[in-house]
Amino acid sequence: MCGSCISYGSVIFLSHREQPFYGSVTVGERGQVVIPVRARKRFNIGSGDKLLAFGVPGGGVAFFKVERISRFISTAMGRLSSMEKVLAETSKEPDQGLEPDASDESGRRKTRS
Repeated sequence: MCGSCISYGSVIFLSHREQPFYGSVTVGERGQVVIPVRARKRFNIGSGDKLLAFGVPGGGVAFFKVERISRFISTAMGRLSSMEKVLAETSKEPDQGLEPDASDESGRRKTRS
Protein backbone atom coordinates (compact mmCIF):
# COMPACT_ATOMS: atom_id res chain seq x y z
CA MET A 1 0.00 0.00 0.00
CA CYS A 2 1.21 3.53 -0.67
CA GLY A 3 2.70 5.71 2.05
CA SER A 4 -0.04 8.33 1.87
CA CYS A 5 -3.02 5.96 1.69
CA ILE A 6 -5.48 5.55 4.54
CA SER A 7 -6.97 2.09 5.02
CA TYR A 8 -10.11 1.18 6.94
CA GLY A 9 -10.37 -2.58 6.64
CA SER A 10 -11.08 -3.31 3.00
CA VAL A 11 -11.78 0.34 2.11
CA ILE A 12 -8.70 2.26 0.95
CA PHE A 13 -8.65 6.02 0.50
CA LEU A 14 -5.87 7.22 -1.78
CA SER A 15 -4.22 10.60 -1.51
CA HIS A 16 -5.32 13.14 -4.12
CA ARG A 17 -2.07 12.54 -6.03
CA GLU A 18 -2.63 8.81 -6.28
CA GLN A 19 -6.28 8.64 -7.29
CA PRO A 20 -6.32 7.40 -10.85
CA PHE A 21 -8.50 9.02 -13.46
CA TYR A 22 -10.74 6.41 -15.06
CA GLY A 23 -12.48 8.57 -17.66
CA SER A 24 -15.54 10.74 -17.93
CA VAL A 25 -19.18 9.69 -17.80
CA THR A 26 -22.38 11.28 -19.01
CA VAL A 27 -25.52 11.26 -16.93
CA GLY A 28 -28.40 9.83 -18.94
CA GLU A 29 -32.03 10.98 -18.95
CA ARG A 30 -32.86 8.65 -16.07
CA GLY A 31 -29.81 9.67 -14.01
CA GLN A 32 -27.78 6.63 -14.98
CA VAL A 33 -24.04 6.58 -15.61
CA VAL A 34 -21.78 3.89 -17.01
CA ILE A 35 -18.74 3.21 -14.83
CA PRO A 36 -15.63 3.06 -17.05
CA VAL A 37 -14.40 -0.49 -17.69
CA ARG A 38 -10.98 0.15 -16.09
CA ALA A 39 -12.68 1.24 -12.85
CA ARG A 40 -15.03 -1.77 -12.94
CA LYS A 41 -12.07 -4.11 -13.36
CA ARG A 42 -9.95 -2.35 -10.71
CA PHE A 43 -12.74 -2.54 -8.10
CA ASN A 44 -14.28 -5.81 -9.28
CA ILE A 45 -17.67 -4.23 -9.99
CA GLY A 46 -20.00 -6.39 -12.00
CA SER A 47 -23.52 -6.28 -13.34
CA GLY A 48 -26.04 -6.45 -10.50
CA ASP A 49 -23.59 -5.37 -7.78
CA LYS A 50 -25.15 -3.02 -5.23
CA LEU A 51 -23.29 0.25 -4.68
CA LEU A 52 -23.74 2.99 -2.09
CA ALA A 53 -23.26 6.59 -3.19
CA PHE A 54 -21.58 9.05 -0.80
CA GLY A 55 -20.90 12.74 -1.20
CA VAL A 56 -17.23 13.65 -0.90
CA PRO A 57 -15.50 16.97 -0.18
CA GLY A 58 -15.27 19.21 -3.19
CA GLY A 59 -18.72 18.30 -4.52
CA GLY A 60 -17.95 14.79 -5.76
CA VAL A 61 -19.68 11.45 -5.45
CA ALA A 62 -17.98 8.20 -4.41
CA PHE A 63 -19.44 4.73 -4.91
CA PHE A 64 -18.68 1.81 -2.61
CA LYS A 65 -19.74 -1.80 -2.94
CA VAL A 66 -22.28 -2.71 -0.26
CA GLU A 67 -20.35 -5.89 0.60
CA ARG A 68 -17.19 -3.88 1.34
CA ILE A 69 -19.03 -1.40 3.54
CA SER A 70 -20.71 -4.32 5.34
CA ARG A 71 -17.32 -5.96 5.98
CA PHE A 72 -15.89 -2.64 7.17
CA ILE A 73 -18.78 -2.13 9.61
CA SER A 74 -18.52 -5.74 10.85
CA THR A 75 -14.79 -5.36 11.46
CA ALA A 76 -15.29 -2.01 13.20
CA MET A 77 -18.04 -3.43 15.43
CA GLY A 78 -15.81 -6.40 16.36
CA ARG A 79 -12.98 -4.07 17.28
CA LEU A 80 -15.34 -1.84 19.26
CA SER A 81 -16.61 -4.87 21.16
CA SER A 82 -13.02 -5.88 21.99
CA MET A 83 -12.25 -2.36 23.21
CA GLU A 84 -15.40 -2.32 25.36
CA LYS A 85 -14.32 -5.60 26.98
CA VAL A 86 -10.87 -4.21 27.75
CA LEU A 87 -12.39 -1.02 29.18
CA ALA A 88 -14.81 -3.03 31.31
CA GLU A 89 -11.96 -5.18 32.66
CA THR A 90 -9.75 -2.19 33.44
CA SER A 91 -12.58 -0.36 35.21
CA LYS A 92 -12.97 -3.36 37.58
CA GLU A 93 -9.31 -3.17 38.62
CA PRO A 94 -8.48 -0.98 41.63
CA ASP A 95 -6.70 2.27 40.87
CA GLN A 96 -2.95 1.75 40.95
CA GLY A 97 -0.75 4.20 42.84
CA LEU A 98 -3.59 6.08 44.53
CA GLU A 99 -4.08 5.95 48.26
CA PRO A 100 -7.60 5.29 49.50
CA ASP A 101 -9.42 8.30 50.92
CA ALA A 102 -8.69 8.79 54.58
CA SER A 103 -12.07 9.25 56.22
CA ASP A 104 -13.54 8.63 59.61
CA GLU A 105 -16.51 6.38 60.35
CA SER A 106 -19.02 9.06 59.36
CA GLY A 107 -17.52 9.31 55.90
CA ARG A 108 -16.03 12.76 56.52
CA ARG A 109 -12.55 13.22 55.16
CA LYS A 110 -9.85 13.33 57.82
CA THR A 111 -7.56 16.31 57.78
CA ARG A 112 -3.86 15.95 58.28
CA SER A 113 -2.44 17.63 61.34
